[in-house]
Amino acid sequence: MRQKLNYVLEATPPEATVLNGWSSGGAFRKPAFFFIHREAKEIMREADYQRLAAVLAERSIQPELIDYDGELHRMPVNIQQEIGKNYTLTGVGTLWRLKRG
Repeated sequence: MRQKLNYVLEATPPEATVLNGWSSGGAFRKPAFFFIHREAKEIMREADYQRLAAVLAERSIQPELIDYDGELHRMPVNIQQEIGKNYTLTGVGTLWRLKRG
């Protein structure tokens, strides 16, 4: 956990955003969407999932990091595909970083 938090603090500016589920890998940075944990997913509608997939595809939100924890791994396939297209593993826990260029 400490390694993830150090990476977030050292590799991203204070105004960076992070998309995460329930893990605290995005601590000290603003959430890009909202915390997508089990309880939140229980009240999310299909339209919410479609909106998240769309804003990731359009890059109208561009979280600098995604803490691709267990909650995000259980998201619909189209959201996971967008993460795979636009993000790459950092090598630090479950953190993925926005691809540049």
